[in-house]
Amino acid sequence: IAQSGEVCNLVRRSGAVEKSVAAVAGRGLSLLDGQPAVVVDYSTTARPPVSWLRGELRWLKPGREILGLLIFPLGKHRIGPFPFLMTKSGAADEM
Repeated sequence: IAQSGEVCNLVRRSGAVEKSVAAVAGRGLSLLDGQPAVVVDYSTTARPPVSWLRGELRWLKPGREILGLLIFPLGKHRIGPFPFLMTKSGAADEM
């Protein structure tokens, strides 16, 4: 990611792709291991409970696979991470 800015999640419902929850994304450090990650912050763009989430993204296979983690940071404690995988496919190229 070249710079910070507002982003929007996309979801597929009944075959159609729709905008979902907005967030602010930028470079940052992972809460888990301190390594560089794209941090996705929902605190200023969404209502609870989504506003409590923090997303972290890293390339597993550059250009093809991204590892995502959702974390609920709660002061000194946190719930998660909840991992997910995003992969590029022919359908994603059409979006």
